[in-house]
Amino acid sequence: MAGYDGRLPSPADEDGQDYFTPDGAELLKQRIEAYWNERGFAVQVSLAPAGFSAPLRAARVDLRSDMLNGMPRRAKTI
Repeated sequence: MAGYDGRLPSPADEDGQDYFTPDGAELLKQRIEAYWNERGFAVQVSLAPAGFSAPLRAARVDLRSDMLNGMPRRAKTI
């Protein structure tokens, strides 16, 4: 392939945002919290820097939440 440098393209959302960078992970955290907040649930998401991953050949940031099986545990208190 002409111009192929051997790297995989960076995964991006339909809006072109790369959520695999530290800044992108922060935006994804905010998006998840806002999504559930709009639906009346209190969800906390935190960022956990995981360091360099040899199989990925990159540093990664994990998102951790207080959700259970992908669903919020509690409704917002008013």
